[in-house]
Amino acid sequence: MEMKSGFIEEVKINGAVAQVPRGVAVLVPDIVANMFRRYQNAERQSGLDIPNQSGGLGIRADRDEKTREALGL
Repeated sequence: MEMKSGFIEEVKINGAVAQVPRGVAVLVPDIVANMFRRYQNAERQSGLDIPNQSGGLGIRADRDEKTREALGL
């Protein structure tokens, strides 16, 4: 996932804190990378089977294509 650059993101792993410019690739331990991937997958799948008020499925705001484009997803 690519994020817009120019902002600083605070990253904390095992108590160590670093400020990293958003959009810059960083190396992390494999176990951390796997954890992020599992989290992203869970976020993508959450609420897909729940009916929403617009008559479709999915309860997250980013299920709408225009919103996904605006968020860069």
